[in-house]
Amino acid sequence: RAIAEVPLELVWKLHFEHAQIEERKGNLKEARSAYVSSVESCPKNLVWKVWLGGAKTEMKFNNQKIAKKLLKRAGDTVPVKMRATVLLECARLEESLGNVDKAKSILLKAQREASQEWRVFLESVLLEIRTGNVDAAIQEAEKALEIHQGTGRLWAILIHLYTLNHGLEDQIKVFKSALKEVPKSGEVWCEGGKIALKLGRNNDARKFFEFAVQFTPQYGDSFIELLRLEMLESGAECEIGALEKALEIHQGTGRLWAILIHLYTLNHGLEDQIKVFKSALKEVPKSGEVWCEGGKIALKLGRNNDARKFFEFAVQFTPQYGDSFIELLRLEMLESGAECEIGALEKALEIH
Repeated sequence: RAIAEVPLELVWKLHFEHAQIEERKGNLKEARSAYVSSVESCPKNLVWKVWLGGAKTEMKFNNQKIAKKLLKRAGDTVPVKMRATVLLECARLEESLGNVDKAKSILLKAQREASQEWRVFLESVLLEIRTGNVDAAIQEAEKALEIHQGTGRLWAILIHLYTLNHGLEDQIKVFKSALKEVPKSGEVWCEGGKIALKLGRNNDARKFFEFAVQFTPQYGDSFIELLRLEMLESGAECEIGALEKALEIHQGTGRLWAILIHLYTLNHGLEDQIKVFKSALKEVPKSGEVWCEGGKIALKLGRNNDARKFFEFAVQFTPQYGDSFIELLRLEMLESGAECEIGALEKALEIH
């Protein structure tokens, strides 16, 4: 019915959105069918977006060979000025296959072809972080800031990297340098708030996090850090008003939903916790953080099999979220005692 109501040139977009919905529901076959309909109705100058969307979907379902073919089609049809977008996904695909050097090579190519696009530089930084090369990540960030000194996201990640292998004095220097370039960057003020917390200056931290929310409300981490500060100071009495406000803007952010579920465990009954968990799943069905909180609720209900299933979903959807592995191990120990299988722990240590 919707298709009959929209202009012909937008029909492809409707099919594309349908494919995205089916992907989120875990229906690969239906998603593929919708992508085919999208390609058939898409203008030639935009069809690369459909190939790219299809590639991302296949990657999420670990179908790398199909994803690679779709990325090639996207690369063959994408306009020159948007080529970096496709190259980013090519790099991510190679990384997922374990070809880190090839991923780095693709990102260097993207930097040469689209030096005006700061995201390709950010991806190089993130790649080094994921492979554990903090020093190399700092070098990439500093190189990026020579070109994109007005990009708050790059400054924020440099400050964060300095927290990993530099002292507080160096972190403060970078924070001050960042403020000179991007005084209204929420990401930078958020990192400043974390530094203030380390110094025990909670009032300054609160002020910095509030600046972050004010300047960049779409940056969810600022809300999360502000909530952590509330919890640190108020415990179970923490006001959830800020969180509810955040979820009005960031309803697709799993970490915010997970914190809300956790807060409900402090001063609400199980029935209310389950309601929030179900609401969260409607918005973020593939959030490991949310499934992890659901597993904890299942444990309270004595439904260990459900808890195990939920923790396994959490590991599957968000493997970088270490708490899911920890909860799964606790369940193993609860059920097996000293005979607990260490396979899950060895798997966790491969990532963490």
